[in-house]
Formats: sequence, C-alpha cells, structure tokens
Amino acid sequence: MLRFDCFNVFAIAYTCTVEEIRAVVARNIKQLRLARGMTQEQVAEAVGVDPVSYRHYEYGMRFPKPDILEQIAKCFGVSEAHIFLRDELRVLRSLEADLKVMITQLQAGGTK
Repeated sequence: MLRFDCFNVFAIAYTCTVEEIRAVVARNIKQLRLARGMTQEQVAEAVGVDPVSYRHYEYGMRFPKPDILEQIAKCFGVSEAHIFLRDELRVLRSLEADLKVMITQLQAGGTK
C-alpha cells in the first residue's frame, strides 16, 4: 500500500495512505458544501466539472486534479490545505487559537 508523509500547519509529520487522504478530502468537501447550503450540482457548476465527477470526489471514489482542487477551495473560500486537514488537526488549530486569546487576556491583566 502506498504511503505519503503529510505535513500540517504545525509542521508535525504524520503518515497516511492514499485511501485515508481521499477519505479526508471527501469528508471535508462534503462538510464545506453542507455548511454553505449548496447542492452537489451547484458546486459542480461553480467548479466547472460535471455533477457525477463531483459526486465521485465527495464519495471518495476519485481524487480531484490539482486545478479542480484549487477551484473547489475557491468555491468554499478556504485554502487548499484546509481541505486536507484531518479532524485532530482542526482541533489543534482551534485550541491554539483559544490559547492565544487566553494568553492575550492574561497579559492584559484580565480574564473573561
């Protein structure tokens, strides 16, 4: 089975299979689409692919080519890297943001 070294925004390496990457991308683009209240057909049209191809991306049956991935990210207003983030990495990013707020508050001498 092929394996790739993937790097998140914290430069922490983790190893994942092609299948895992495809599943992460599929889940993320579906979540992004649903969060924006769009149908698969609307996203396919915005991205410039046929709806069947887009469904295959969202079901994890196919992986979008780099130019299509870029268009998907633009459609949802996120970076291409965001589409590859696994859940635990999102949690870390959220915790990091919360910690920065707390540190700022503590440095300012107050808490809320």
